[in-house]
Amino acid sequence: MCYFLGINIEAIIKDVSWIKKTDNKLAFSDWYADYTCFHMGRLQADSQLLSKYRDNLLKHYEDKDYIESIYYSSVGDYGSCTQFARPLDEAKRSLLEKVRANEVVSWSESQHFDHHCKYIISTIIANQSLLEENVKKFSKEASILIECYKILQSLDFSFLAEIHQISVAQRYLAMLQQLFCNQHFDAVNLLDESTYYFSEVSSVDGIIGNYTVYFFIYSHEYHRTKCEQAKRQSEFYFHKAEELIKRNQHARHHMHLTMFTDFFKQLNGDINGEI
Repeated sequence: MCYFLGINIEAIIKDVSWIKKTDNKLAFSDWYADYTCFHMGRLQADSQLLSKYRDNLLKHYEDKDYIESIYYSSVGDYGSCTQFARPLDEAKRSLLEKVRANEVVSWSESQHFDHHCKYIISTIIANQSLLEENVKKFSKEASILIECYKILQSLDFSFLAEIHQISVAQRYLAMLQQLFCNQHFDAVNLLDESTYYFSEVSSVDGIIGNYTVYFFIYSHEYHRTKCEQAKRQSEFYFHKAEELIKRNQHARHHMHLTMFTDFFKQLNGDINGEI
């Protein structure tokens, strides 16, 4: 239940006894037990948990590259993550083939785009002095990602493994539209719709992730336009994200929000907020 709702189980069970219970695997498959525990490791940014359940998953999951890609994404090593993800052109071709054949697009298909997007965003925010240069450098890859995310978000739910695939696609599409196209209004609308879907299924993980992206989008808009309303909105979503992260003990989102905050403090100089 915590896995499906995106809740850190240790915000409910105040110790690690849940690990022993899931290790017994009395009522569910190896995949289900190991992947849900792996996901808890992601929420907690716990490298030991991630490593343990990555090894377990590799034992019984055929697509080893997929497991390695989500592992490296979870520990924040997006460079290594993209080494195990499909090249963008190949991932796009596979997506188009699935769509033409009216086949279901799985998570392992759609997450290739997410991994490439995370790598691009993390590279750009690693150095604020190279913002414009890096935006130009990744413009071709961003264009492919934007096209593929638009395809994903246009699909009927019956052609996706989970509704979350649309919500996640809209999140990353919003970031790309803001950063590479300066389409702020479209970016906010996409994120509003994504947040609505996450809220409909009570995904705490999804909602917190989107609040950190609202902060990203409004902070970038303030950098671009010096609009005071954008600055106020960035501060509002910073505090919303910070509050939910602390309440739900989401270490992974704490890491992301800290990265975004450090970047925009250097870039804008006067974005408020400490975490």
